[in-house]
Amino acid sequence: MKYVLMIQDVFFKVVVAIPISDKSDAKLKLQNWMTQFMNVTDDTIKILRNDNGTEFKNNLLEQFLVSKGIIHEFSMPYEHHQNGRIERTNRTILEMARPMLHASNLPTYLWPWEFPHAAWIFNCTLHTNNTRTPFELLGKRKPSLQMLRVFGATSFIHDHNFKKNLLAKAVTGYHLGIAEYSKGWIFWIPQKKIVARSASAKFDERLFYRPDANQIKSIQVHNLFDKLMIDEIINQDKLITEISSTTNLNVMLPTKY
Repeated sequence: MKYVLMIQDVFFKVVVAIPISDKSDAKLKLQNWMTQFMNVTDDTIKILRNDNGTEFKNNLLEQFLVSKGIIHEFSMPYEHHQNGRIERTNRTILEMARPMLHASNLPTYLWPWEFPHAAWIFNCTLHTNNTRTPFELLGKRKPSLQMLRVFGATSFIHDHNFKKNLLAKAVTGYHLGIAEYSKGWIFWIPQKKIVARSASAKFDERLFYRPDANQIKSIQVHNLFDKLMIDEIINQDKLITEISSTTNLNVMLPTKY
């Protein structure tokens, strides 16, 4: 991921941050978000205001907006005050997100993932002149913080693909936020070089990534008799037995992108 698409609804004050790989992905992500937002609120978006980015000047997006009766406005180049509300919100989210990556010690290329996590916290927080959070304004219920974890916390994620009894049942990852479409979390797993989602994980919120340290790896056949590795498997098995999946969290729409 190289970019983050930031969206804010003016009425509900809800903020959405969507990591994207290329600017050309922005129009489809935006269109999908608007469709689902209107389905949930049972209302029509009246005006869409963008900055003057070329990624939003697209025939397919324009056709979608016309079909929904949505007016498309652009701020003037270099006149950031014309889009002041989202610019200020972007600044707030940035101020929340920047310390997360620094404190977590995660590689800098994971920076886009800190923004959805910061936006999730923003939506569960009271803001000026409001007695209800954006989450509550939109979902008509108070937010639950039951699944909130420290960004970058060391996580032991259940590996559903392990085949042999002596292989590790968990892989080590690092928490990147709450999953969009399911009741689980997002993890960076350096051993597999992937970002993955899982509902089965145990967290140690005191430990963070150390690039100079040996990362825990699944045991392989050629070192079955390595005592340190055997001990690690035992420890991981203990952690796995404590894993519980949270199923009663009501996730609001804007976190599902």
